[in-house]
Amino acid sequence: RMLDPHKKVQIATCSALGVFVEATGDLMAPYLEPVYRILMQALQKYGTRSRLVLFDTLGVMAEYVGAAIGEGPLPGMYVPPMLRLWNEIATENPFDRSLLPLMECLGSSTVVCGLNYQPWALESFEMAMSTI
Repeated sequence: RMLDPHKKVQIATCSALGVFVEATGDLMAPYLEPVYRILMQALQKYGTRSRLVLFDTLGVMAEYVGAAIGEGPLPGMYVPPMLRLWNEIATENPFDRSLLPLMECLGSSTVVCGLNYQPWALESFEMAMSTI
């Protein structure tokens, strides 16, 4: 249902996933790869309002699941698409209302990833400087 074309369904599924993650915490770790695969498909498909809820859900996942979202190949699944989106939004309209929530979501994920975020650190820094 996460990839449903209807905005209300998208928002409801993201919200439900966020509540589920808050309740399960690090028990989600074995299921993160398929979950993030779907989330990144949703990121490309969603409109602005649904994306805002998706960003919140990703931030909740970083907070409640913890270091597991920064292990192995997982950051490679979600960091590049989020950086591409940041670049697109900042280039098209640096005052877009979804830019700050995206940066906040990425910041939460970055903190949890720790040194595993290093491959994207310079690109993130340069984009942050150009956004400012």
